[in-house]
Amino acid sequence: MPRPKKFELNVVHLPPDLAAHVDVWAAAHMFDRPAAILRLVELGLRAEARIAAPHHFRDDIAIETRVANQIGLLIDPETPEEERERRIHRLTDGPPEFVDFRLDLPGRRAH
Repeated sequence: MPRPKKFELNVVHLPPDLAAHVDVWAAAHMFDRPAAILRLVELGLRAEARIAAPHHFRDDIAIETRVANQIGLLIDPETPEEERERRIHRLTDGPPEFVDFRLDLPGRRAH
């Protein structure tokens, strides 16, 4: 006689405000609530894995150096050295008003 399949019931209790946020997200992404909760958990775990991944500082320096060299090749050779450095710095670090938001720089945390 075949054995009946096990039925597993998972119940998630959400506070009303969190349930409302999940429902809004679900509607925006055309999911029902259970599928939305599953997807949000997957996204959260994936994001946490990226944050917890080891950070190879030496690799970052090498990459930034290579990027700066490539950008330097694209800048007009007649451009004064000070302007060249300013352009490379702006392209590798971003505009000054956004540097504080870069999470890839050492010692930076999410705001």
